[in-house]
Amino acid sequence: MRMVYGKVELVMRIISQNGRIDLPYEKVCLYIDSTLIIARCDNVKYMMGSYQNNEQAVKHMEMCRKHYAAAEYNRRIIPKGDTLVDMEKAKEFLTSGFTFQFPK
Repeated sequence: MRMVYGKVELVMRIISQNGRIDLPYEKVCLYIDSTLIIARCDNVKYMMGSYQNNEQAVKHMEMCRKHYAAAEYNRRIIPKGDTLVDMEKAKEFLTSGFTFQFPK
């Protein structure tokens, strides 16, 4: 689900472990293949993270889900501000929580 805050559309981004891949969360299908976390976007597969065992991959996938849930919650509870200062504070708060990078 995409929501517009003011005139800026806020979409959570997920970033690969090495920082080279940056995809919109809402457009990807994330899955675990043994020890790898794979994102499929527009029928292209991207390796987002590689871990020593399946349990670590599952743990980091769950971290991503929780981060997304928290970001969505925060986006919904922040009231729209009327002043530029209000908008800047809201922008800073929202954008800091709208990226998730898979840990090493």
